[in-house]
Amino acid sequence: MIINDEPIHLKMLQKVLKEEGIRLTTKDYYKNYLAFDDKNCFEKILEKENCSRASLKIQELIQRKATYYETFIEKKHRVLFPGVKKWVHRLSKLYPLAIASAALGNEIRWILKRANLLSHFQVIISAEDTPKSKPNPESYLKALQRLNRRRKILPQECLVIEDSIAGIKGAHQASMKCVALAHTYTRTQLKEADLVFTRFKDFSLRKIKALFKPEK
Repeated sequence: MIINDEPIHLKMLQKVLKEEGIRLTTKDYYKNYLAFDDKNCFEKILEKENCSRASLKIQELIQRKATYYETFIEKKHRVLFPGVKKWVHRLSKLYPLAIASAALGNEIRWILKRANLLSHFQVIISAEDTPKSKPNPESYLKALQRLNRRRKILPQECLVIEDSIAGIKGAHQASMKCVALAHTYTRTQLKEADLVFTRFKDFSLRKIKALFKPEK
């Protein structure tokens, strides 16, 4: 959600799988595996390919992909999605912010630190914190639980910003409102969200606040 790195994750995943003699198409990834963290993604793909999990050592595959990913983004200058920095700065002054992601914690913190945004997030939930991937709501609920160490926030008072269909389902299962960004999927595909924007630049705080007004 911060930088456009989904194509990078896919490329590194394909690289690792190719080394193991497995072909993963872009279409198959976006249709079936986008919402999974690395562990669940490798497990599902290996299961589909009838490969032995023990022989391929999933943790080794995860580490190999992480190494490729970190090397790639170290060499390439990654550009934030337009409008991200502005909105993170603005929203962090008004509300407590948290991240609930299927990415590895080190990757999340490295990217936020590089973008000078790390201090704006009070809680970070990563793949290591939640064994279940979206649409399971565990990551959202765990993020809220940690935020509530200092305050009392109800799920119904939370807003989730997502760009995946599984993420939208997970947010709603957590009883949270969800705004979707059409980064990966079309606006039509994201129609189950409470509100859809094409990009961060189009964000409207007025429209978002309207989601929380009591129904007449």
